[in-house]
Amino acid sequence: MKLTAQMKEMLRGRCGLSPFDTSKDVAILEMSPVEVVRECTAWKLGDPFWATEIAAWMVAAGANPKDF
Repeated sequence: MKLTAQMKEMLRGRCGLSPFDTSKDVAILEMSPVEVVRECTAWKLGDPFWATEIAAWMVAAGANPKDF
């Protein structure tokens, strides 16, 4: 999986690490895409539930992730 630097920093933060601490990057890169989105959403919006809510809105509106 190829993650942006910003995503890696958010995921490290969710693991209690500093943004540039790569000690858990192997585990981070083994996360499923859904886990990555949920954890990044939790970091940015305070609750991983928002990832599910936003995904449901996208599906209801007929959006495809490739549209973004």
